[in-house]
Amino acid sequence: MELKIKLSSDRFTYDEDGDTYRVPGEIEECIVDVVASKIADGIKDDVSEVVIDRLSKRIQASVDKLVSEVATSRLQETNRYGEPTGKSKTLVEAMEDAASKWWGQRVDYKGDPAHGYGDKKTRAEFYVEKAADQACSKVMNAFLDDAKEKLRAQLLKNVEAALEKKVGA
Repeated sequence: MELKIKLSSDRFTYDEDGDTYRVPGEIEECIVDVVASKIADGIKDDVSEVVIDRLSKRIQASVDKLVSEVATSRLQETNRYGEPTGKSKTLVEAMEDAASKWWGQRVDYKGDPAHGYGDKKTRAEFYVEKAADQACSKVMNAFLDDAKEKLRAQLLKNVEAALEKKVGA
């Protein structure tokens, strides 16, 4: 810590009317006041850092505890009258069931939930087909680009050979 001290043997204070007036002071008091102020400022920053760190740890521990409690607590589905339906589940089990239903839901050709007749597949099948289609399209496009380039090169050779034969003969 670096201390820069500006010494003044004079101090100012206020009288009962609120006016300032000069009070002669001792140099030792000025030094003690400046040093104490600088030390207090340094400690304040250190204390703030320690307090924030400890609070963050406590908050995180509380949040972790709440999440654990919520994840392991049992949930009970009810009908519109508030009567229990089915067996109770933990939040994780309920989320697994919801994800399973979502992946298994029948969808149309756009991946939207199916409402009616026609060729329907599960959402999982839809996304697998979509991913396979994208992968195959990339490979096929690369193959076609390569084939076009080879065809262009061959055509150019054939045209050059024909021109040379006509002109050079």
